[in-house]
Amino acid sequence: MKSVPLTAYPRTAVRRAAVKKLRAAQRVPAVIYGRQRQPQNLELQLKALEDLIHHAASETILVDLTIEGDPQPGRLALLQEVQHHPLTGRPLHVDFHEVGADERVVIQVPVQTVGEAVGVKA
Repeated sequence: MKSVPLTAYPRTAVRRAAVKKLRAAQRVPAVIYGRQRQPQNLELQLKALEDLIHHAASETILVDLTIEGDPQPGRLALLQEVQHHPLTGRPLHVDFHEVGADERVVIQVPVQTVGEAVGVKA
């Protein structure tokens, strides 16, 4: 499966007022968690996240996540959940699940059929 690059920044602001300021500054709060690590609060650029979601076939995306200031160059993560604003559709919060390159993962992939089957046409 192909991964998409995305840059994230560590986030220290966790209170509601601070998160509202983040969103006003065109950033989206996020969290990454995995089997071998503690959950880490992150923030993403809104434009980069919207571009990522817009160009994907579904919200199940494999992301090569680069965290600023992190000694590990890239982390492979699944876009686990995206919470959207009910009226505007703007992303409010993102959850990433870190996976290993050799780790088995079970995910749901949407399948869209195109056209009619030959048996139905006859």
